[in-house]
Parts: sequence; structure tokens; C-alpha cells
Amino acid sequence: MLILHEILDNEAEQIAKTLSKVYRIPVHIQKEDLSSWFKPLPQFNGYWDSSKKIAKKVDIATPNNAVMILTDRDLYYGNSSKDDEWIFGYCMGNVQVVSNARMKGENSQPIKDLTVPYDKYMKRFETLAVHEVGHDVINDEHMKKAYWVNASNDIKYPLGEHCTDNKCVMYEVVDILTPTASQGYLLIGKEKKYDAGLDEHIVRLYDDWFCGNCKDSLMIPIEYANKVR
Repeated sequence: MLILHEILDNEAEQIAKTLSKVYRIPVHIQKEDLSSWFKPLPQFNGYWDSSKKIAKKVDIATPNNAVMILTDRDLYYGNSSKDDEWIFGYCMGNVQVVSNARMKGENSQPIKDLTVPYDKYMKRFETLAVHEVGHDVINDEHMKKAYWVNASNDIKYPLGEHCTDNKCVMYEVVDILTPTASQGYLLIGKEKKYDAGLDEHIVRLYDDWFCGNCKDSLMIPIEYANKVR
């Protein structure tokens, strides 16, 4: 597996060690100019989910390899709501993208400077990295469709398939702090959940990250073990 980043040297090293340990795969690190890989979203002062563009660039730069991109860009998967459509990261097969833009403060507002203890910040970053890889290497037959539901207008925002065990790293989170009931809730399957805060999730995580169902269905594709050129 290859981690690509521009300026996140320390973070890349720590996340590489974590992914290697959790998934028992070789992880390499490479600095790369990613400025042309993300499409700006100027009205939100952020960047689009540029999955097709990134997948194409990854295929050219390092074919037949799993790749994780670490970025400090604030990411969105839509342009309708600045409050509801930002994301920590996403998975598109054996390519994952994780942003630290909203992990550095006490809440999920995007900031440049780190204002929480480094260990807390890195645990957030590592948890999201393990989660995004999990989307590609864990069979999701036991998972259920998840949505963020805005309580003020009942709009449902799709979040993909996720584990229903809230101690498992494959459970979904939507914010640094758990949103209040007046803000909205996580809908997973047919259940309303009010525990989708990242910091709360980290505290209750299994020591070995995964629930039994996720462990049993974990299978590492060859792209994660291929030699990086």
C-alpha cells in the first residue's frame, strides 16, 4: 500500500505504522504535489470529492497498488449544504482519501492550527484511516445503509454501508462531537442513532478495532501487498 501526501510527514509516518499493524500489510510513503488532484469548491472554501479524477491519476502514478491520500483540504461530496455535506474522507475501492482539515480543533470547524493535544488529533486521524481502508477490505454483507438526517428539514444525506456495532471502527461518525437531537441523527438501517461523534466513538472502540462480523469478513486484496514502484 502507498500513502501519498504533500506536507503531512509526521502524520503519514504514524498512519503508515498503524495501517501496517492493523491490516498486516506493507505501507510505503511518498510526497506528491496533489494541487491538481482536487477540484475547488469556492463557495464553501473547500474541495469536491474528486474521486474520478483521483482514481485516474492514481492509476497513472502507481498502477495495481492500493493508495491512501492524506490531505489538509476541506472536502465535500455535494454543493447544496456547507453544514451537512462536508466529509472526513471517503473510499473508492482501493483508493482512499482522508482529510485532517476538521480534526485539529475541539469541534469540527476547519482550522489550520492544531488546538488539541497531538495524541488526540492523531487518534482521530488514525481511526478515520483504518475506517476508510476497511470499506475496501471488509465484506459489507452484514452492514446497513447509513444516512445523516438533518432534524430541521428531514433531508437524508447518504453515507454508504456501515457496521451497526458502535464499538467497531466500521461504525459511522458524522462529526467530532456527537450532534444534538435538535441538529439531527445517524440513521443506520431503520435505527436512529445519537452517538455518531468521532471523539465519543474513539473512547468506546474495541482494543483490536473490529467487531466479530467485520473480523470474520476481512480479506486483503493483492493491491495492498504489491510492491510499490
